[in-house]
Amino acid sequence: MKKIITRGIGALIVVLILLWTNLTFLDIDPDEFRNWILSFGWFAPLFYIVLYTIRPLILFPASIFTIVGGLAFGVTFGIIFALIGATSGAIFSFFVARKVSSRFMKKKWTGVAETIESQLKVRGFLYILALRLMPVINFDLISYVSGFSNVRFKPYFFATFFGIIPGTIAYNLLGASFVEQNPLTIILAILMFIILILIPLILRRKFKGKLDM
Repeated sequence: MKKIITRGIGALIVVLILLWTNLTFLDIDPDEFRNWILSFGWFAPLFYIVLYTIRPLILFPASIFTIVGGLAFGVTFGIIFALIGATSGAIFSFFVARKVSSRFMKKKWTGVAETIESQLKVRGFLYILALRLMPVINFDLISYVSGFSNVRFKPYFFATFFGIIPGTIAYNLLGASFVEQNPLTIILAILMFIILILIPLILRRKFKGKLDM
């Protein structure tokens, strides 16, 4: 238990350092980011997806990448590219955490940690889906915690893919609205954010008893 706590504190310190680095040195303006992405011409979509995939390594905010997708590629293609990139990044994070876990954390979880881990294993799809639908919870944190747990990849993948759709659409519409200045796009973005707030409340009521969150 002492080793798990020590490693947990170590991981937290690393996360805080990465977040501080982001705030201090990577305070990128979305418009500048968009122009940089588009400067790659025909390769811009591929470059955007690759960057989105490896983004979790530095904990760069996923929301900014999604907004930039809307700014750079518009609503339709922005949503498609952001979904591909976000899903790829979540898969990448999952397997990085699983690799680290299998190598350095071979000791069994105990106490509350064991209960949470067993719940993730049994009801992984519902838990991860509910967490993905909550925009206030850090995207990469869910990916890494899932990788460290014994949740199976298949439910993790499907829960992630379907869970990120509402948020991807909302942030993408927000980005596209800055460029298009279309009142309909702005209204749709606002409606999607309202839905994002309501979905976790509906899920909590619907799965009361199944999701002990």
